[in-house]
Amino acid sequence: MIHDKVRISKDTYDYNRQIYKCDDCHIVFQYPLNFGDFYKEEYRNNWNYSTNIREYYNNSLGVALDRLNLINRFLYLENKSLLDVGCSAGSFLDLVKKSATKKVVGIEPNDSYREFANTDLKLSVFQDIKDIKRKFDVVCCFWVLEHVLFPEEFLNSLKSYLKPNGVLFLEVPNVNEALLSFYNVPEFKNYQYQLPHNWYFDEETIKKLLYKCGFNYCDIVKVQRYGLANHLGWLAERKPLGNENRYRELITDSMDDDYKTMLCYKNMNDNLFVMVRRLGDV
Repeated sequence: MIHDKVRISKDTYDYNRQIYKCDDCHIVFQYPLNFGDFYKEEYRNNWNYSTNIREYYNNSLGVALDRLNLINRFLYLENKSLLDVGCSAGSFLDLVKKSATKKVVGIEPNDSYREFANTDLKLSVFQDIKDIKRKFDVVCCFWVLEHVLFPEEFLNSLKSYLKPNGVLFLEVPNVNEALLSFYNVPEFKNYQYQLPHNWYFDEETIKKLLYKCGFNYCDIVKVQRYGLANHLGWLAERKPLGNENRYRELITDSMDDDYKTMLCYKNMNDNLFVMVRRLGDV
């Protein structure tokens, strides 16, 4: 056992759930697994940083653009069909749609977010992946894999929606991130180990899982989304400071860039952006 409780809301913990690390495969996981069926409404309402969907959409555009730029390192989406699984309010899909992608489709179980994407953004978003009857050049799944009950089964399902030589892009939090593995901040552990996350991956365990699922090419980009000011806040005040983080006044852009680069070099970055292919399949 590596942590003795799981956060179930902002300041509430479940001491009947713990976080473990497997001695054999090194995967980190919540036990017992969260079988709760709360993704239709409860998850987005209780765990998103804004309850206003339009505000959440606007706040998500920066990360959406980062992801599009990362994808463009590997391929351009022009004339490609794309499926985004767990598309939330549709910020990434909306951005991709404007980049001349041939066909974009999303999956979002939350009724309110799906309605926003379909009505306000004029996207094509479905409740369940089983509603999709076609294959895609590209499948994206960002900050979703850590939530599912059975990752291998889930990835095999995604693979079935890829065309031959199609590409899957994933993003997952990195359990080796500095606040957990180097600074070892207890309050951050209390914050990060949370009910919606059944699994916690690092570069080793995500690669093992993908190869087990039959993907035969994998490339990982190390991403550090939070900067030095965020880490100073956790180290000094032991809590997330958000927009009120006064440590930003001490940090130049070059300092922040150097710090993020160093964390990626040391494998202590906070996210893993993964590109995998199913080469030669029919």
